[in-house]
Amino acid sequence: MKLSACVIVKNEEENIGTWLSSMKKIADEMIVVDTGSTDRTVEMAKAAGARVFHHAWQNDFAAAKNCALEKAKGDWILFLDADEYFSSQTIAKVRPLLMEVEKSTKPIVGVICRLVNIDKDQGNRFTGAIFQLRIFRNSPDLRYEGKIHEHVVDARRAEHEMFATPELVIFHTGYSQHLVQKKLERNLEFLQQKEETEGESTDDALHYMDCYYGLGDFAKAEEYARRAIESKIIYLGREGAEYWGLTRALLAQKRPKEEIVAVLEKAMEKYPDLAEFPMEYGLLAWEEHDYLLAEKMFRLGMKLKEKAPASLRSDNSLQMFPFVCASLGKIAAMQGRADEAFDLFLRGLREYPYDEGLFLALYDALAGQEAADVIALLDTLYDKEHDALFLMKALRAREATPIVLYYARFLPQDQKDEAYLYVAANRMDAAAVEFSARLKSFSSVLAEAKGEMHILPEMDGASLLLADAYRKQWRRKALPLVSIMIPTYNRPKFFELALQSALRQTYENLEIIVCDNSTDDRTEALIEKYLGDPRLCYHRNRTAKTKEENFVPFEHLARGEYLQWLMDDDILLDGKVEKMMQAFRENPAARLVTSRRAQIDGEGRVQPNPCTEGVPESEADYSVFEGEAVGKETLLGCRNFLGEPSAVLFRRADLKHHYWRAESRGYKTISDVAMWLELLEGGDCVFFQKPLSCYRRHAAQEGQQEAVILLSRLEWLRLIKEYFERCIYITTEEEYIQPLELLYGEYLAERDRFDRAAAGDYWRKYEETMRSTRRTLEKMKKKERAHGKREGKR
Repeated sequence: MKLSACVIVKNEEENIGTWLSSMKKIADEMIVVDTGSTDRTVEMAKAAGARVFHHAWQNDFAAAKNCALEKAKGDWILFLDADEYFSSQTIAKVRPLLMEVEKSTKPIVGVICRLVNIDKDQGNRFTGAIFQLRIFRNSPDLRYEGKIHEHVVDARRAEHEMFATPELVIFHTGYSQHLVQKKLERNLEFLQQKEETEGESTDDALHYMDCYYGLGDFAKAEEYARRAIESKIIYLGREGAEYWGLTRALLAQKRPKEEIVAVLEKAMEKYPDLAEFPMEYGLLAWEEHDYLLAEKMFRLGMKLKEKAPASLRSDNSLQMFPFVCASLGKIAAMQGRADEAFDLFLRGLREYPYDEGLFLALYDALAGQEAADVIALLDTLYDKEHDALFLMKALRAREATPIVLYYARFLPQDQKDEAYLYVAANRMDAAAVEFSARLKSFSSVLAEAKGEMHILPEMDGASLLLADAYRKQWRRKALPLVSIMIPTYNRPKFFELALQSALRQTYENLEIIVCDNSTDDRTEALIEKYLGDPRLCYHRNRTAKTKEENFVPFEHLARGEYLQWLMDDDILLDGKVEKMMQAFRENPAARLVTSRRAQIDGEGRVQPNPCTEGVPESEADYSVFEGEAVGKETLLGCRNFLGEPSAVLFRRADLKHHYWRAESRGYKTISDVAMWLELLEGGDCVFFQKPLSCYRRHAAQEGQQEAVILLSRLEWLRLIKEYFERCIYITTEEEYIQPLELLYGEYLAERDRFDRAAAGDYWRKYEETMRSTRRTLEKMKKKERAHGKREGKR
């Protein structure tokens, strides 16, 4: 079996080398038809051993390709464009597959391959995939038709079969950004010439749509997309392209979300098995911070995509797949499903290794792993010599590590950043020397520029401004980012006071995120005057119907390494974040930092706060307590002296069960206590002696409702039992009895004050649980007395 590789070219010097080296590996002959090159294309083709023929260009792609077919002598034709090449995994499969086809008794005349479009200008980003006939028998009856969008036809119209396989993958780079303009202008000209000679054809609506969209005429693209939809033509191999084009055109014109969603819903109804439409719907939801809907749509899209390889339809979901994998992985990670997150990042990266966002998501998921293990994994995904430049560029976004040093070895010398590599090697002395040399060079260039601009010394404030900006930027990079998160609902007066307290914080690397699901627009109106502060991000969460739903966006909006909740009726005192971050730097074993907190009423008047009574006092700014001791004291006393969410600052990575849905581990009313105890399992508590926050108690609070009070007591019982059973903090039955007696005594003392009818089911549950607690106490005390008698007899 002989294979002829054919191509038509014109000024393809940039691409022909890759095509020739690829075809040499599998073809028995290479046929190059040149249509008027003025560069080195023909010279390179001849040097590689190709047979070169010349064909005068007639604005007809089919005619040029048929010229190549006339010259081919092989049994099979392999026709790839000069800007196309087989993936490294595919090329070895071509000849074995054709040998199998040769043995088949079926009348197979062609092999349909998967063509993947990639954009070299955007780091080989995948932009879509289609299936096309690229390998076929060398028969005089099989020829190309069509001046533009040419395709193979059988002159005999005989009965035959095509073999389609996703195993043969062709990469197409011809629609990279720097090339696309001329190609689209050429295609549009051909379409218009065809319309002049043959008349208007509804079949061409889709081609016009593609051209106008690529050329940036989105209104025209929309017009032809709607024409394609109205024609009801089924575009074989490109099913759904008309709706996809319409969606992209509407997005480009920034049309209302409701209009775009309506198109997507129609598309999903007509093409329920295409992945791109639910994925695009998910992207819209993600941008609106509706993460519940986004996750739902992403998962539907992923499910549909798994079926895609069996289909010959175009696949527009490719360009979204990296973002979808990264987004679902982030959701899984924040919900504590670390293994699922890792699998999603890895899955996405295996298909799209040059997506920098996915790479960094996977890299971050590997935090804490040995450098050798990380390198071993990355080496399964990348060719360390070929991909070293990509890896180094991506890794620059993270802290310099030995991993950087490993891949730097494979860079060309002129691509190595010596100062950066010194930092990675922890050679700060050498790095400082290198940076100093750069600064001197920069200073001389700046001085020269000032001279050319005729800036007199007494007029020159630029260097001072620049230095200050650089100092500020250096400090920001040196300080971990802290996210202050403020959920708010119908409390504009209290909210503004809380926001002002956040804006007064002096810590230099800070972001403030507000999620507002108020039923009116008072908060939205008052925050307008604050939005000029670059630290502030305001999210109007109109779709959130509950407190839980209003908390969800924080999981994805907050970028900080450290987290500070601020309830909309509380106050952060000046300097809180800066002081607490300093305490973290001074105490690496700390897992949370809190303080005595002031308690205020609805008017801001300071009230007694019994919760922090009994905490040891000190003349120092703060005290450090062992986490185990603090956890034990919290549970034995059934008392949250560490504070409500606004009181505590903690490191995001230290907590697995976050407050993203206004609960933690299923605890709703004492979710803060559940979080603090989880943090203290891993380290110490820093406690500032003076208040750094104010907790506001007022009649409108949930915590003042009887049902909430009863639920909190039930949750305290559950939390105490959980830790006793895990043998953490409470390790003996004697210790376990203490909080049970405390809670039961509270029940006896206060049971008559509750409005049982208003409390409803909560009262019944509370009463049943207290009776059960009494029986538990009786059994444990009986057991304790029996044990005491046995000890006495001894």
